[in-house]
Amino acid sequence: MTFQENISDWQVLLLLCIVLFLMQEYFTSDKMKLAILKKIHYKLAHYIYKGIFQYKLWGVIFAICVKTDYFVEMTKVNSSVLKVVSVIIFVGTYVWLFNVHEEFHTFTHMFEKVWETPYYMIQYDYALKERLNIIVRWEDKLYFRREKSYSSFSLEFIKVWMKDYKSKHAGNRKKNYN
Repeated sequence: MTFQENISDWQVLLLLCIVLFLMQEYFTSDKMKLAILKKIHYKLAHYIYKGIFQYKLWGVIFAICVKTDYFVEMTKVNSSVLKVVSVIIFVGTYVWLFNVHEEFHTFTHMFEKVWETPYYMIQYDYALKERLNIIVRWEDKLYFRREKSYSSFSLEFIKVWMKDYKSKHAGNRKKNYN
């Protein structure tokens, strides 16, 4: 008997997620992350965020799910074909993972950069205010349109975003009908 015969794909997936969670959130060398993220739900949110955006964990999970017996039965496709598809998804995910244009920094690095020049030593003037407003507009285009909420995790944000989305796409629909 082999390991593969004794353990299901779902168990491998669960084991993968648990081990990665423990490695990233508890057995990390990032001392500042350990100091800041103490509660389990903070650690889970951070793990999910990094899994989605930095490590492309959803691609690996999808690749494993494609080769499961459940997926074979659901799609009625030969399991050998799905194993090939799974490998292609897996390789594609890792090619994408290693061709990332974004930079991800540790909590320790960010903390050091923030306190490199303390806020009380910065000359706050009109030019700095304008630069900061440009950054805000670039990062969160809807920031100045929200009246009550300054967080992207609010109903106000969703309402403003939906209104903006509808107004942008209403013009596209009119062009298509003409």
